[in-house]
Amino acid sequence: MLYTPLSMEEIGAFDNKEQPESMEIPLKHGWMIASKQGTDWTVERVVSTNPADYLDESLTPGSSIPLAMLQNHRETKENMIQ
Repeated sequence: MLYTPLSMEEIGAFDNKEQPESMEIPLKHGWMIASKQGTDWTVERVVSTNPADYLDESLTPGSSIPLAMLQNHRETKENMIQ
């Protein structure tokens, strides 16, 4: 796992084929990148202007994402499309 603000494309160490499915989930002061690991989603990266987000254990890279957060993200995305 790399702890960097650079995207995987900028690092250049990975092919697009090897990258797992991922999505951006908005937070109050930024967003997080989540990747699909089997049937679960895990936190890959957090980008936030709020230092407290980096201390939040539920946003630690590698931790599972609560189902409620994913459902809120999908509902918000669907409302934006309509």
